[in-house]
Amino acid sequence: MGCDIHLRVEARRKVNPYPNDRHEWYNVGFYGEFSSRIYGMFARMANVRSGGDNYKVQFEPRGLPNDMTDWATCESFYLHVTDDENAAEWGGNYYLKERAEEWVKKGYAKWVDDNHRRVTDPDHHSCSWLTTQELRQCFDDCFKQEDGTYKPYADYIKWLGLVSLCEGIESDGIHECRVVFAFDN
Repeated sequence: MGCDIHLRVEARRKVNPYPNDRHEWYNVGFYGEFSSRIYGMFARMANVRSGGDNYKVQFEPRGLPNDMTDWATCESFYLHVTDDENAAEWGGNYYLKERAEEWVKKGYAKWVDDNHRRVTDPDHHSCSWLTTQELRQCFDDCFKQEDGTYKPYADYIKWLGLVSLCEGIESDGIHECRVVFAFDN
């Protein structure tokens, strides 16, 4: 069975220029489920599919950040819970409370809020996040040789695009970026 990554890019200003406003992360508009599974990256990012020298671990899973964007919360990592029998018609992120309670009881998911209106996705595991610098560290270790060239036959181009996007956001010196992700089997 394969393992896929679900990843969102978030950014914010390093310093809040408006002291009375909330200093929040915002969605950059990138959501990825990479078609090719690079277990070397998964291992480095969150100890997923690790083992051997080629799959060394650089970061343990940190869990989802408490301050992630509403978009990530509502569309990517948490599921909506309702008592309304018509929930199935609303789309993929709505589930009946009875089903969610069963997931929680079996330990597949956890309640996100006290009102039991959101639950973690029972298919996700090893949820975490990385800064741009940490993502770059994982990328370089996974795909680059000692002389700085890319390893032959490495499928790095999508990951390079992701790292470059994050570095580009931070290149103005005003913004910081992070990737928030989870895995499924």
